[in-house]
Amino acid sequence: MHQVALISAQVALFIRNTHVYNNIMIPLLYSSKFKRKDRKNRINEVAIALEIHDILNKKVKLLSGGERQRVSIARAVINDPEVIICDEPTNALNPRLKRKIIEYIEEVSEGKLLIIVSHEPSLFSKDSYSFLELKNGQLFSDK
Repeated sequence: MHQVALISAQVALFIRNTHVYNNIMIPLLYSSKFKRKDRKNRINEVAIALEIHDILNKKVKLLSGGERQRVSIARAVINDPEVIICDEPTNALNPRLKRKIIEYIEEVSEGKLLIIVSHEPSLFSKDSYSFLELKNGQLFSDK
């Protein structure tokens, strides 16, 4: 079975009254990819990479927009999916974090299918991607 992750501009985190750690843990509970004993380490690894390790015990309802965006990304990639679909994955982030998050998504998608919809093509290396542009209802390729 191929696992698909969706990273969306419209961040929807589970149970707003719970903690970030629990929100990231939920997908792990429905997957056999990581053993129970490895789940905590996996969460810490992803949280450190996304600079949210210090907010793992913070309640979701208290998060800023950028924090919510990064928690959503963590939840999407926590099970190491084969396909990652991103819709404006960095819209709520500052310029430094935008670059860092794109680099992280590129890293975790190595050898996998990655589809990114963005209004900021300058964030992406032209050598690494095939670009498609939707203009006036028509699709154009850079190739």
